[in-house]
Amino acid sequence: CGIVLWFLDEDIDRAYARAGQAKAEILEALSVNRRARHREFWLRDPNGYVVVVAGPYGDLSAPPRT
Repeated sequence: CGIVLWFLDEDIDRAYARAGQAKAEILEALSVNRRARHREFWLRDPNGYVVVVAGPYGDLSAPPRT
């Protein structure tokens, strides 16, 4: 049993870069979620929670970073 937290960030590219710089445990790299029509990435926080950071709805134009 657990909790998944979702956060919206208007600058998803910057959020992904900051997560990488912080050496966060990335569970799913920045990619397009076609059902939600935005880009998102998944990570685990230091307390073990799964966190999803999503860009704004409709943000499909920019390619995902690798």
